Amino acid sequence: MAIDRIEGNPTVVEDVEYIATPASFYKDYFASIVGVTHEAGEKEETIVIHTKSKYMHGLIKTKPIHKTQQEVKPFGDYANGSYGEITLQLKPNRELRGKILTYGSQLEVVAPASLRNKIKDDIEALLQHYK
Repeated sequence: MAIDRIEGNPTVVEDVEYIATPASFYKDYFASIVGVTHEAGEKEETIVIHTKSKYMHGLIKTKPIHKTQQEVKPFGDYANGSYGEITLQLKPNRELRGKILTYGSQLEVVAPASLRNKIKDDIEALLQHYK
């Protein structure tokens, strides 16, 4: 538990056997998430994001959201609008949603629909604070 979240007097437990973490635990633990949270029921999936400006596309390319990030389409004009397309192979979680929201209107989650809807719900809840 993080020190800043401890309330009251913690209990000291004596004689606890230390069990070392397997060598690849942390590498594996963080391999399919952004941040630290594994949310219950989430499965790894392909996340498709559109960048909405050439500047944002370049920024996301040079400062990837996650190591699984791949550019699918460079920023340009397509039949359905101007955008760039990137994919991520991740388990969606709150840290990923927060990261996406930091880019405001410059990123759009295209797929999966479940993540797109959660982002939409986050934006609608945020909007309620400013009405």
